[in-house]
Amino acid sequence: MDLFDAHYDQVSLLVPMNSHLGTPTWADFSKSARALSPAGTPRFASYYANSRKDGLWVTYFNGGSSLTLPDNANVANFGTGDFTVELRLALHDGGHGSAWPRILETNDYPNPGGWGLVGSASENPGRLRFDLSDGAPLLITQSALTNLTDYHVAITRAAGQLRLFLDGVLQGALASAHDFSANRFRMGSNLNPSPGEYFKGWVRDLRITPGVARYTADFTPPVVNSFYRGPEVVSRTLPQTLASAFRFGQLGEPTEQTKGIQALRRVAPNPQIGRGVVVRNVALGYQAGDRTVALSGTTKVKALPADLPVARPVRLYRNDTGALVAETQSSVDGSYTFQGLSLDQRYFVVAFDPTHLHRAVVADHLTAERIP
Repeated sequence: MDLFDAHYDQVSLLVPMNSHLGTPTWADFSKSARALSPAGTPRFASYYANSRKDGLWVTYFNGGSSLTLPDNANVANFGTGDFTVELRLALHDGGHGSAWPRILETNDYPNPGGWGLVGSASENPGRLRFDLSDGAPLLITQSALTNLTDYHVAITRAAGQLRLFLDGVLQGALASAHDFSANRFRMGSNLNPSPGEYFKGWVRDLRITPGVARYTADFTPPVVNSFYRGPEVVSRTLPQTLASAFRFGQLGEPTEQTKGIQALRRVAPNPQIGRGVVVRNVALGYQAGDRTVALSGTTKVKALPADLPVARPVRLYRNDTGALVAETQSSVDGSYTFQGLSLDQRYFVVAFDPTHLHRAVVADHLTAERIP
């Protein structure tokens, strides 16, 4: 999976729904920049999914909450054409705040023209269904989803063939000429005037792409949905050969307050990542009792008489595996923030300069240090 999305311009809704981006709202990073309105108490909460151990905080629906777009937002008006709907989720209590929990819905029952990603009845553990808004089932996962486990879910239609994927594995397919022209959208409950059928669980990385069927056969799911566009092809995993090439210095005893940054210069051995990388050891201060820490930094380019701040793609990697955890874009003043970092992990932050052949301009090696 590329770091850049060749179909970004077609994306109608792109909501990371995690706390690493430092935003208190459920921001849409598509070109339309819509805002989802909360009802009840959807919130950022620790992701207790068994397969996630990097401290990621994502949106939790407690079985009585939802997120809604205004009618006519035009995010899921596919007509009879191709499309892709994808997200990551973890079920809590089978996903049931109510029976038939609505994870996504575009019209209220029994009105036609919409679709829903729905939990099956009251099963626990439960399966997922892709249904018409009039209640007719179309596709269902082949087996139940384990509670508290991270899954990638995707629904696509390509040339009249509808498909449902779970973790990149095809669950079912059927011919579909359905006209999905309903122009409403809600997460976490149904769209009835008196909402119900609430979902219980975690959701992140929602992406909707009208006109594009991203997946038509088994695939490896993306770790994070990119909200950058461009032709760059860079691995989503920082190669171990790159990580092991850097010799990181120590900043002192675990209880010593950070007094500065030690910089080491090395050449990245992998040309996909960059010609030269500046690596800094950064200690993140935290007080006793804190569960997580946050990282704020600045991206700059070399200039005289002083370096100039620039907006650049910035990505957070785990130090032990090199796996991509999250990504953001620094602002025009160069500032960026990742929040909810686990005290049990070490991370890289790499800022990429796509104007210079995939050059990584800075990497921060992060270690949590307690402030007495």
